[in-house]
Amino acid sequence: MMDKDVFSNDPVAYALKRFGGKWKPHILWGLSHDEPMRFSKAMGAIPITERVLAQALREMESDGLLRRVVYPEIPPRVEYYLTETGKSTIELLYKIYEWGRERMLENGMTPDPLGELHRGFMTQEEFNEIKGTK
Repeated sequence: MMDKDVFSNDPVAYALKRFGGKWKPHILWGLSHDEPMRFSKAMGAIPITERVLAQALREMESDGLLRRVVYPEIPPRVEYYLTETGKSTIELLYKIYEWGRERMLENGMTPDPLGELHRGFMTQEEFNEIKGTK
């Protein structure tokens, strides 16, 4: 039987645990384009449950990828900011996006227009044309 901790000192496994998974890359990317981000805005931007979003944000804060700022107001206001460590993941995520985009195009698939717009592969005018808006 293989030891479960066989990759415990592997840098790739370490990195993917910090910013990999289903939701963390989307949260990081969202923060890189729209900082600060409030919890409610993240809920509206990502199809995720409150519980899963809260857990991902706690883990990312614990891992030093983002900073949580609570303002002493009624009702309480909480904002999230990328740390320098969090910002350092964006170039990697962009490279992953480019790799995925190339494979999709090779296979006759169409990347999501909003992702294309945010990542500079499409102009606002092209996006508006696809969406039928001006």
